[in-house]
Amino acid sequence: MANVLQTGAAWLAGVANSHAGQAITYRRGDTAVDLTASVGKTEFALVEVSGAGVTHESRDYLVSAEDLELGGVQVTPLAGDQIEETDATGVTRTYEVMAPGGEPCWRWSDSSYIRRRIHTKLIDNG
Repeated sequence: MANVLQTGAAWLAGVANSHAGQAITYRRGDTAVDLTASVGKTEFALVEVSGAGVTHESRDYLVSAEDLELGGVQVTPLAGDQIEETDATGVTRTYEVMAPGGEPCWRWSDSSYIRRRIHTKLIDNG
């Protein structure tokens, strides 16, 4: 049974998608699903082998875990999957699921395990 916080988190995820959601296509090979996602970013601070500090900014997509299905099966994001997003001018950009420096390519966005935050990098600017 869901507690008040889980119910609230589910409600908030729905509100975020309906008021600030972006239509995307999540693709793994030849299989794809159309989803609504909230868009965000994560800044990763990394130290290179030389000792130099670098930062990497990821474009993140927050999606409902239960909606992320491929071929009728709920899946976990994998590095190398792709997300396509079409902007208001009709340009479609492709992002690859990945994270720098051995970081995981996704994480939970909330403590109720409702939405996944998927880290990506632009690979095709349309």
